[in-house]
Amino acid sequence: MTKEDLLTQELKSLRKKNQQLKETVKILQLEIKKKKTKKLRQAYLSMMMSTNKKFHFITQ
Repeated sequence: MTKEDLLTQELKSLRKKNQQLKETVKILQLEIKKKKTKKLRQAYLSMMMSTNKKFHFITQ
């Protein structure tokens, strides 16, 4: 194998690793988004519950 062949092989290997990392990053971003959405939903629901209680006392 020549030096060029080795470099070409290494380049292919790095490109493959890069593609795998990009896919992993996409998956992790989706997971983070899901968790943030879940936390936001929980915070919104707890806020609504507390405001509903306040309004409940006002309307009584």
